[in-house]
Amino acid sequence: MNESGVFVISQLLTIPWGFAVKLLSPGSQRRNLTTAFTLMLLAVTCGWQVVVALISSIISLLILTKSESQIGYRLNFAFCFVYLGVTRYVYYCWYTEPGLLGDITLMFLTLKQVSLGFAIKDRVSVQPLRSSAVSSGITTEKYEDNSQSTGSVNNNEFHYLVPISTNLSDLFGYLYCYVGIMSGPFYTYQTYLDMIYNSHTVPFPSWSTTRQWLGLHFVPVSLAAYTYANLYCPLWYIRTPAFLGSSLLYKLYYSYITLLSYRARMYFVFTISQAAALTCGLGAYPSVYKCRPGRGPTLTPSVAISDVQWNYDTVKSVDVGVFETTTSFRQIMRLWNPSIQWWMAEFVYKKAIVCGSALAAMATLVLSAYWHGLAAGTYIAFISAAIATITDGCWAVIRLKQRLFVINERLWLAICWSIIHVFYITHFGVIFLLGDWSSIINFIRSTHYIGIIGFITTAVLGIVGRFAVDILCQRKKEV
Repeated sequence: MNESGVFVISQLLTIPWGFAVKLLSPGSQRRNLTTAFTLMLLAVTCGWQVVVALISSIISLLILTKSESQIGYRLNFAFCFVYLGVTRYVYYCWYTEPGLLGDITLMFLTLKQVSLGFAIKDRVSVQPLRSSAVSSGITTEKYEDNSQSTGSVNNNEFHYLVPISTNLSDLFGYLYCYVGIMSGPFYTYQTYLDMIYNSHTVPFPSWSTTRQWLGLHFVPVSLAAYTYANLYCPLWYIRTPAFLGSSLLYKLYYSYITLLSYRARMYFVFTISQAAALTCGLGAYPSVYKCRPGRGPTLTPSVAISDVQWNYDTVKSVDVGVFETTTSFRQIMRLWNPSIQWWMAEFVYKKAIVCGSALAAMATLVLSAYWHGLAAGTYIAFISAAIATITDGCWAVIRLKQRLFVINERLWLAICWSIIHVFYITHFGVIFLLGDWSSIINFIRSTHYIGIIGFITTAVLGIVGRFAVDILCQRKKEV
C-alpha cells in the first residue's frame, strides 16, 4: 500500500478511537493511552522518521525544563525552526525529498513545541479576555497555578483553565496527541489539558449539528473531484512537453482541476481531523466562551453543565462552502486553516510588532513560507498572497467609496470570483505545488505569462485606484 493509503487508513482509525478516549478515566490513564496510540500510529505511518521527530521533542523539552523560563522559550523557538530546516536540507541532500508524513509531523510538532515554551513561560497558553468579561458583568474563574501535576475537576460547573502542568508526562502527551499530529488543526496546551483532565463528559452532538460543522455534505463532492483529477489531471503532467505545448485554454482548465484536486484532498483530511476531535471532545467548550480557531476560549464565564451548548470552533480547519464561493481574497486567507494563522499571529507577528508592523508582517510571511517548505514555489506563492491581500483591500475600498462600476452586482461578483480563482489561487497554487524553479518557469512561459500579467494588472490598478479614490474623497470634503 502506498503512503497516501496508509495515511488515510491511519487517520480514519482516529475517529473511533475518540469514543474510547471518552470512556477512559480523566488524568494519567487518558493521557498515557492517548500518547501510546499516537506513537504507534506514527511508527506505522512514518517509519524510522518518527525517531527524527522524537529527537526534536526531547531536545525541546530539555531546553524548556532545564533553562530559565525567560531564556528557554527563545532558545526553544530558535532550535525548533533551525531543526526543521536542517532536517529538510539533509533529506533533500540524501533522499531527494523528505517523506511527506514525516515532514508534516515535524511541522506540527514544531508549532506545538514553540507554543509550549510560551505556555510554560506564562503559565497559561490562552489568555482569556477577562476585561471584556468583567465589563459585561460576567464573573470569570480564577486561575490556579500548579507546576507539578493537574487534577481532574468534578462538580456541577464546567471548568475552563485546568491548571497548567509542567509535568514531563503532560508536556510529552501534548506533543504526541493523535488529533492533528499529521494534519492539523493546531490547538494549545491548555486545550489539550482541558480534554485530558476534565471529568465532564462532552456529549456527542446531534447528526444535523455534526453534518453542518464537519461539512459532511461536501465529502462526496470532494472525493469525486479528487478521484477525477487524480486520474485525468495529475500534477506530474504539467511538467511534460505535451502539457507545455497544449492550448492556453486547456492549460487553464487543467491547472484549475489540478488545484481543485489538491484542495479536495485537504478538505477530506481536514474533515477527518475535525471528526477525530469531535469524538474525543478535544476543543469542546460552551458556546458562551466565544472560541476562536487555535486559540480556544476568549471569555470564561461560569456556566452550569446543564445549560451548556457545546461549540467546536477551537479545532475548526476550513469552511468549504464559503471558501469555494467567496469573492474576497482576504476572506480566503482567513478561512484556510485559521488555527495556523492564529499561531503565526500570536507567536510571530505579535512578538515582532515592537519592530514595526511592516517588519512584523514580513517576518510572519517569511517564517510561514519557511515552515511550509524550502522550495522556491512556496516563497513565490506566499509573497503573491500578501500582495493579493493588499490588492483585494484596495478594490474593496474603491467599490465602497466610489461607485465607479455601473454594472450588475452579480456580474461584478462573478468577475471578482474569476480573477481570484484563476489569477490568484489557481496560478500561484500550481506554482506552489510545482516547487522547483525550472518547472515554475516552464509553466509560466507556457501560459504566456497570463497569470503574472493578470496579477500585476489588478494589483497596480487596485493600488493606484485606491489612492485616486482617496484624493477624490478628500477634494469633495474640501468643496
